[in-house]
Amino acid sequence: MSKLFKITLSFSLFFFFFLFLSCTLLKPYPQLKISSRNYDKEELISTFTKLPQIKKFSQSYSTKAKLKLREEMIDYLVQEAEKKGGNSKTLKSFLNKTLPPTARSFSLPCYVEKAKFNGKPSWIIVENWGFKKNEKLNQIRIWVIDASRGNILFAYSLNPP
Repeated sequence: MSKLFKITLSFSLFFFFFLFLSCTLLKPYPQLKISSRNYDKEELISTFTKLPQIKKFSQSYSTKAKLKLREEMIDYLVQEAEKKGGNSKTLKSFLNKTLPPTARSFSLPCYVEKAKFNGKPSWIIVENWGFKKNEKLNQIRIWVIDASRGNILFAYSLNPP
């Protein structure tokens, strides 16, 4: 075998191994977006109930997920918000204090967007959640909070089929 063939073969094997790992072992992480978009109630529900991230989280996580994972995801979202120029103080406070896991339910934030809701700067938070032990996180809640004060401006819950 030539040296070039061995290198090509090694690279190909490495690439397919990495592809296999990324498709089977790596679980999705939340996404954060900063936009100038202004949503109203109908547009918000229509847009945020159809995010691909919802299905990925529903298929990948259950109520057995550890609190440490939730904390890591919140820290990640706060860091991303800071990197992208969004004031993360109200986001972090809301995620940590207002949406804590309970004995009956568990949730993970799957998508966050800083945008406007009815003209007001807001954080839009989409979370997957579930009630029972080992249940997939196939229910969703959408929260819209005032970006400066942290007040809840709108909330929506959906139990997809």
